[in-house]
Amino acid sequence: MEETIYKGATYDVAIVLDNGRQIRATEFFNAEDATVYFRAGDRVAVSWIEGWEVVLPHEG
Repeated sequence: MEETIYKGATYDVAIVLDNGRQIRATEFFNAEDATVYFRAGDRVAVSWIEGWEVVLPHEG
C-alpha cells in the first residue's frame, strides 16, 4: 500500500501490486473497522463484492 487519502465517508488507497502495476481503490470509511487504518508500506489484500466494482479507463 502506497498512500491513503481520507475523504470523510470514503477513503482512496493507492496500491502497488506485486507485478509493479498501480491501482487506486475507493472504500467506504468505517471507524469501527480495525482493518481500515493502513500506513504506507503495509502489505494489503485487495478484494471486492462482485457487482459493486467500477473499472475506469486508463487516463494515459
